[in-house]
Amino acid sequence: VAGGDDCDDTEATVWPGNTEDWDGLDNDCDGYADLEYLDAGALIITELHINPKAVADNAGEYIEVYNTTAVDLNLKNWSVADAGDGSFVVDGSLVVPAWGYAVIGVSGDTAENGGVVVDYAYGTETGLTLDNSGSESLVFSADGLVVTELSYDDTWSYTTGVAMGLDPDQVDSGATD
Repeated sequence: VAGGDDCDDTEATVWPGNTEDWDGLDNDCDGYADLEYLDAGALIITELHINPKAVADNAGEYIEVYNTTAVDLNLKNWSVADAGDGSFVVDGSLVVPAWGYAVIGVSGDTAENGGVVVDYAYGTETGLTLDNSGSESLVFSADGLVVTELSYDDTWSYTTGVAMGLDPDQVDSGATD
């Protein structure tokens, strides 16, 4: 039925109060697809670009994430926060495909961000920055459930203009613990 409280009139399995089903849809209209099935490690951080060379930090920083599950994850309404600089809530659809990747960056404009194609741009007004010195902790959470967290500090070796990446042989649900 069009209108009313149903959050997706195009899907017969979606309505307020329905039981969540591991199908990539928000079956119960709570704003989170499959939240009841998420575990820590369902999404992991696989790459960070904390110190771009071609552009300023506030335009070229990005985070790559990997979905360790067999279903697509929509990060709509998820919170992304750092240790003290800022945070944002994903305010639109951001689907990370099953066993696939998504890139989240400050800017979605490839002419401004150093040529990186991002799936979601969070903007400078969020205050989220990837610190180049000291310590940092990035947290992705859904309705209070911490799904992934990555902490790093200035003892990590990085090169200006080069992203830091998780060894591909270590990409699994416990990789960033």
